[in-house]
Amino acid sequence: MYINIRIQGYPGDEYHSKDYKRLYEREKEERERLQRELDRCNRQINQLRQEQQLKISNDHSYSNTSDTMNIHNYTSSNNCNNSQIPDTEIVRLREEISKMKEENGALIRVISKLSKPI
Repeated sequence: MYINIRIQGYPGDEYHSKDYKRLYEREKEERERLQRELDRCNRQINQLRQEQQLKISNDHSYSNTSDTMNIHNYTSSNNCNNSQIPDTEIVRLREEISKMKEENGALIRVISKLSKPI
C-alpha cells in the first residue's frame, strides 16, 4: 500500500525533487568523467614509470659494460706496461706521488684555516 505524504507549506515539491535528481545526475556524470580522467592519468604515469625504469636499466647496463671494458683494458695495458717500465721510472713515479701527497696535505691545511670563521 502506497501512502502519499505531502508536507503543506512547501509549494512545488515535485519541482524541487526533479532539481535534486538533475543535480545528482550532473554530479554523477562529472564524477564519472573525472574518474575516467584519473584512470587515464594513472595509466600514463605507470607507462612513464616503466619507460623511465627501462631507460635507467639500459643506461646502467651500458655504463656498467663500458666501465667493465675500461677496467679490463686498463689492467691489460698495465700488465703489459709493468714489465716494460724500468726500475728508475718506478722510483721517479714513487717520489712524484710522495711529493703530491705532501702538497695535498699542505693544501688541506690551508683550506681548513681559510674556512674557519673569524
